[in-house]
Amino acid sequence: MNCSIHPNMDAVGNCVSCGRGVCEECKVRINNLVHCKECVEAGNVKGAQAQPAPPPMYAAPPPFMPPPMRFVPRLRGTPKPNLFKIGGIGAFVTGITMFIMGVSVTIWDYDNPWNGGYNSMLLLVVVNVIGLFLITVGCYGIYWNYGSQSGLVGMISMLVMGPLILIVVSQMMASYAGEDVSPRQIFENSPLGLFYAGTMTLVHLSVAYARHYIPIWHSSRKVLAMARATNIAGVGFFFSILWIIFSIGFIGYFILGVALILFAVFFLTAPMPGDPTAGPQGAPT
Repeated sequence: MNCSIHPNMDAVGNCVSCGRGVCEECKVRINNLVHCKECVEAGNVKGAQAQPAPPPMYAAPPPFMPPPMRFVPRLRGTPKPNLFKIGGIGAFVTGITMFIMGVSVTIWDYDNPWNGGYNSMLLLVVVNVIGLFLITVGCYGIYWNYGSQSGLVGMISMLVMGPLILIVVSQMMASYAGEDVSPRQIFENSPLGLFYAGTMTLVHLSVAYARHYIPIWHSSRKVLAMARATNIAGVGFFFSILWIIFSIGFIGYFILGVALILFAVFFLTAPMPGDPTAGPQGAPT
């Protein structure tokens, strides 16, 4: 039997739709059935679809790409990088005052540059609290620029904690009215150390969550990881009460001072949504 279209060629089968013989050139195999080109082009092959080519047996797996971030930043409005800058300045100021506090509590005698009691001690704490209030602006920046509710919660909590610290210090200073005051008496014989530990815990909770909005390859995320680890060590030191038993409170203040400086670096280097350095995932949605 010859092909119905090419009479000079032998047929290799019959079209299941029209029954005509088809050669190798005219044969169309669909669903393992032989059809002629004319039936296929005329649409006479009902419900038949060409079978897709099977995938290669040993296809190469796609390269592993770690997720750049957990959440995409969701701006509350126009990006405000100045909020992060203010928070960075506040963290730097607070960190420096922490270092000074650490130095001051190492001095045992009353005949020292810190003697003078009320004015010098209260001024130091007031500057420290001002720095904490500036950090709250940075926390608000996390809420505004990234959309993280933790920044807003941290800001409100620290606005409450700052005045409490001032109240504790003022009451403590008033109890020493007219007397020489040692820095050790102020910082180790009052709940001030625990108040700072609580405050730094709030800083950690409000700022640390920002890492979910920063790509893993961005430098500020690495700085934030170091700041978190240092802050946890400092807070744990204060809550252990060992600093009072062994009179080594300066260590805790030094550790928290380092943590705050690292938080300052984080605020000053954190990327804005849409920043090219943040990668394609940093674009606002």
